[in-house]
Amino acid sequence: MRTLLTLLWTLTASLSAQFTPEIPLQVHRPFISGDFWTNPAEDWELKDGQVHNTHSGGDRNVVLLTATLDPTQSFQITLNVDRTTPNSPEGGFTGLLLGLQGTQNDYRDDAVYGAGLPLGLTHSGHLIIADQISSDPALPPGPSRLTVTGKADPQSPLIVLTLLLTSDSEVRQHRLSVHPSWLRGLISFSCSTADIPELKVDEPRPPSIAGGVNFGRRKASESQFSFPHPHRRRGGKARASFSNLHLKGPGVSTHPDRHFGPILWATYTVTPDGQLRLLAQMAPVTGRVTLNLSGQRSHAEIDPISHTALFQLPLLAPERDTYFSLHYGKDIECGLITALPTVRQELTLAALSCNDSTGFPHCLLVQNVASHQPDVLTFHGDQIYEGIGDYGHLINQEADRRADLCYLRKYALHGWTWKSLLMTRPSVTIPDDHDVFHGNIWGAGGKLTPRKGDTPTRQDAGGYKMSPRFVNLVHLTQTGNLPLPADQATAQNGISTYFTSWRFGAADFVILADRQFKSAPSPLFPEAEIHNGWPQNLEWDPVTQSHHPDAQLLGPLQEEFLEKWAARPAPFKIALSQSPFLAPQTLPRDMHHDRDVPSLPIYPPGGYAPDDEPKADFDTNAWPQNRQKLALRLLQKAEALHIVGDQHLGTTGQYGIETFDDGPWWIATPATANVWPRRWMPAAAPEVPHPSGQRHLGGFRDGFGNHFTLHAVANPHDLPDEPARLHDRAVGYTTVHLEPNSRKLTLTNWPYLQGKSGTPYPGWPVIVTP
Repeated sequence: MRTLLTLLWTLTASLSAQFTPEIPLQVHRPFISGDFWTNPAEDWELKDGQVHNTHSGGDRNVVLLTATLDPTQSFQITLNVDRTTPNSPEGGFTGLLLGLQGTQNDYRDDAVYGAGLPLGLTHSGHLIIADQISSDPALPPGPSRLTVTGKADPQSPLIVLTLLLTSDSEVRQHRLSVHPSWLRGLISFSCSTADIPELKVDEPRPPSIAGGVNFGRRKASESQFSFPHPHRRRGGKARASFSNLHLKGPGVSTHPDRHFGPILWATYTVTPDGQLRLLAQMAPVTGRVTLNLSGQRSHAEIDPISHTALFQLPLLAPERDTYFSLHYGKDIECGLITALPTVRQELTLAALSCNDSTGFPHCLLVQNVASHQPDVLTFHGDQIYEGIGDYGHLINQEADRRADLCYLRKYALHGWTWKSLLMTRPSVTIPDDHDVFHGNIWGAGGKLTPRKGDTPTRQDAGGYKMSPRFVNLVHLTQTGNLPLPADQATAQNGISTYFTSWRFGAADFVILADRQFKSAPSPLFPEAEIHNGWPQNLEWDPVTQSHHPDAQLLGPLQEEFLEKWAARPAPFKIALSQSPFLAPQTLPRDMHHDRDVPSLPIYPPGGYAPDDEPKADFDTNAWPQNRQKLALRLLQKAEALHIVGDQHLGTTGQYGIETFDDGPWWIATPATANVWPRRWMPAAAPEVPHPSGQRHLGGFRDGFGNHFTLHAVANPHDLPDEPARLHDRAVGYTTVHLEPNSRKLTLTNWPYLQGKSGTPYPGWPVIVTP
């Protein structure tokens, strides 16, 4: 015992600064505290002061957000570990990850995608640091105390890591010298079934391959980005729990500003009569949230499924800016309700869509969007993709708590990115197919897909493959701050609706659900052999054979609502929905499915596809043509601008109804980040030439025969900007500036890397006077 005490005293000498993150006692929930981020949320839970790994897999970890290490100074980390499964030869380890780093030089990316240096116990019961395993006999499972000490070696540029394990019957020690660069970053505790690769820890750490994806140039050698990331697949038998994490020493730095939760962020809208609808998105906790609004105090219960708290109350002075604060226990988050604009004030709107999270947390993009000082933010769908944040996704047509948590964690990346803007101005967010874990979706009024079959077959049948509870959870988290739905009745199977309208200054918005009521084409046209929305029978003509009297787009109730909205006067009418009412994409002549779009060549600036032609994609709103034309007539009656996303291709033009330019104008946002770089590069000349003389602009017909006039398009091109996987896909955002006095709309699509003082995509701005 004296030897152990002497060793502990030696290891802790000169350690003074101390930090103990919050791990609450007598609580049972998935959320640990605002000090931590869980990967993935559905595989961890807090119970009575212990953090339990409930489901095995590769790289399962709970990341400490609020402290980092300075490896040039000494530090010590201690925690209790309880391995609850028998020893096995299963790969991986239980213990700590040090120096978690991603690729974006931001702690949020480090927490979600970072890779780190493992220390702890293999599942066979041996101490391990990096890939160096102790030769001591195997330790049995059970509770133990891990102590990790870092001490600079004055005779070497390396730092000595000492791993000490103590339990009722054992004292073990393992030591290794590593280069300090391996320790800079975040810290997590981990229970992983992924094999630990060979690590050259006595050399400087190479850059990360975050999430297993090379974010550099496509032609860069793999060795240039060679930090190995463990796999994150589900499966395995290892289980463990952790508690009593404690850090001390001059090498420990704390970052209380990185605290994330229990209050995550908030969104809101305000109606012309000053009615506020504010939705607080919470971590998975229960209880009541308090809103303090210029002396007004209001309370809202947290919904147990969506973990949102909705506040509905009148503003005392809607004509003035009003600061607010949200309170939950010790957690406080502050924001601003901006003054209601008059109908004569100019407005700027920023629109975004389609974020596969490459580049998360998009610091430069957020900065560039903020440079326009937008009065309103609109997000047009695919705020998440199934793969963002890694760890896959869970599919279940029955109510499934783990699937809920899987979505909520992925959606939290959206809030973590845009929180600073969402908390200080009104916003509209509407879900698209990937938000409800679909590649493509034809909601068919709320029916459920068949339970059996592969994913494309189930989707092609129409309806939702997730449970109604899950769909409603998505609707509430994304649209709960909007004015009440125009139709209070639910769709089939109790699935909620959200289409509505909202007036804000000179703008009268209609917010459409263009997926929820749309018919699935596959059951209507079995002869077309449709796969994932693409007809595979090449003898079947979508221009002449895709008409069906029962096919719906917006559905009768939404069409009736749109007609009423179109008739009411306003300086500017703006329709917000997910996808354009046409199919603005081309593919090579011999390609009849978009599954290979990610592998198509990306041409340098000035390059052009040799034999592309318009194609019929039933996932777009180009079909059914009769209902598409009805929607366009209603938008034209309103003289409305249509703002959309979905296609990953920034475009601006004028819809055609009977001719090429007799319909309303639209602008489609570029993707925020995507791996599906669609393009418009038709080999055939336009039927109506564009004044610019450019071959890809002017009057065309899409793959369904719909007329339109294209005035600007942001095609993907091979650019020098890094990372290529992000910027070569023509990513960015949209701004729309409204000038009531001149009745002028300025429509602009911007590259990701450009702000207000920069240069928009070629062809923009486009100025429209409705």
